[in-house]
Formats: sequence, C-alpha cells, structure tokens
Amino acid sequence: MVQKGRGQRRFCYGFTMNARSCALCSVAVVTALLVVGVACPVAVSAPAPVGEPDGGFSDGGGFVLPGEGEGEGEGEGEGEGEGEGEGEGEGEGEGEGEADTGSLNAGRTTFAVDVSFGGATVARSMEVLAPAAVDRAPLLPAIIALHGNGDTPTGFIAALGLQPSVDALGAVVVVPAGKNRTVNFGAFNFSGIDWDAYNEPAQNEDLAFVDTIVARLVATGDVDPDRIHVFGYSQGGFLSFRYAVDRSPSIKSAVVVAAGDPLNDGARILATVRKIPFFLRVGQNDDFASITTAARNNLVTSGHPVTLVEVPGAGHAPFPIAAGESTAVIVRALLQQQLAVQ
Repeated sequence: MVQKGRGQRRFCYGFTMNARSCALCSVAVVTALLVVGVACPVAVSAPAPVGEPDGGFSDGGGFVLPGEGEGEGEGEGEGEGEGEGEGEGEGEGEGEGEADTGSLNAGRTTFAVDVSFGGATVARSMEVLAPAAVDRAPLLPAIIALHGNGDTPTGFIAALGLQPSVDALGAVVVVPAGKNRTVNFGAFNFSGIDWDAYNEPAQNEDLAFVDTIVARLVATGDVDPDRIHVFGYSQGGFLSFRYAVDRSPSIKSAVVVAAGDPLNDGARILATVRKIPFFLRVGQNDDFASITTAARNNLVTSGHPVTLVEVPGAGHAPFPIAAGESTAVIVRALLQQQLAVQ
C-alpha cells in the first residue's frame, strides 16, 4: 500500500510516513484499499501496489521491525556493507570464492552473475547451498529463497536454518542478494526496497535477476529444470508471488510468507499459463493478512492449488511461527512441501 505524504510518497504496509515519523493506519483503511481483491476474487483492475516496509531479518539472525526515517538509512548501509564483506571473506577463506561457470560444488559458494535488462547490464550475486549428494546424484531440485528488505543472504540463511537443511532435503538452495534502493513504479516511488515486485520485465532488474539464476542453475547440469521452486519472506515473498505468476511455466511451486500479490491483480493471476501450487503463510496479527487472504481468493478462483496457514498470535516479524515452534523446523517443512510437488 502507498500512502501520500506532503510532497512525497512513502512505501509501507498500513503505515503513513513522512520524513521522520511513522504512524500505524487503521485496519479499515487497509481493508478498503483491498475491497476489490476481497469482495471479488478476480480483480480486473489493479489497485495500488503493496509491499514490505524497511526491515526484515537482520544480518545477525534477529529481526528488524519496520523503522522510521532514520532507520531506513541505517538499514541500507548495513545491508550493503555486511553483504559485500562477508561474501568476499568467506569466498577467500573457504577456497571457493566466486564461481561463474561449471557444475556446482557441495557446500556454500558465492556466485556472481551479470543481469541484462532494458538495455543495461548489472552485476548481482547469490549464495548457493548445495548438498553433498550434488557430486553423485541425478539432477537435483532447486529452491530460490528471497529475503526481506534490509536483510542479507548470510542473515537469511542463518535465521531460517537453511545450511543444515540442504543435505536433509537433498536440494540446492539459492539465496540471492537483494539490492536496496528506490523503486519507481508509475506515479509511485518506493524507498528502501530490496526487490522490485512491480515493474514489467523490460524495466525490472529483479525479475531479470531471477531469470538469470534459473538459467545459471540449469546450465550447471546439476539442477532439474522441471523442479525449480521459489520461496520468499516479506518483500521477498512479494517477488516470489510475482515471479511464480509471471513465470509459471518454469516454476514448480511458490512459498509466500508474510506477503501476497504485490499488484493485487486477479486478472493477471487468471491468465497464468500453468496452475502451480502456492503455499501461503501469514501471522494473524500481520497487517498483510488481508493482502494474503485476497491473494488466496484470486489464486483459488484462477484454479491454483493453494494452502494458507494463518498463525495465531504472530505478526509480520519475526518469521510467523506459533508459540513453541522453531523457525528452522517450520521452514524445512515448507521446503519439504514444495519438493513433494509432482
């Protein structure tokens, strides 16, 4: 949802923001903006786009709640600095470093890729976690896991327990690095955004980035092109949803956590080429809960198999789990659901 401030537009979910303050909107305002998607599951006109505020998982494995104006600047700086430093340090120390060609190696490797879109080429990076079986197994499934705003691959891997899950799952897990910046979409200017879940492919660096990841995985000769899945939390969840809708012929399933359809566009969902399964999860106290429900309604109407879990007592951050549950256990169960899709 986008709220208009004095002389500017700031991006949030249920928050009105000016340069220095952030006040929670009423749930009624959020519901009113989503009435098309909720009351009529197939929304033929796209309302204002929605997405995650600054924040998400912090690099230390904790969580960064939606911040104020000053917090946005700090989050952006930390994300860039820590991501670059850790990636280079681990690559040199482990002897793996960046790998641009050839098959995958067991363990964790940093890959650098060139992404071409709209006549431009940009450098992006991703962390690839491959199981020990990659050296001897037939083609493996792969899951592309997208973090929230202000996070890093290192923080996301640690917070979700992805590294130890790889061998247990027998799958390749790819965690791309988001790029925190201002995203312009029509009349809207979104600041502090790691993933562009809004613009069309010709103007969308992140859709092109995920396209490049899929192509790179297939080119290794280790990944089954028919078993590539997407998984995303918060802003990463919005891109996961968008990518699965737009690229349904090349994606096996999608997990969307604490997010929904960034465009709230039922007609776009209805036009999907392949009706892939979606696994949705959201906290009942998350201001995105109505957005997730609207997405579920549109998916069901469009013929997609959908599982929606609403977690009692959970909000947007940290990752929505019930009392006594483990984030790593829940995440592994979600990934197992994806890998079981036939």
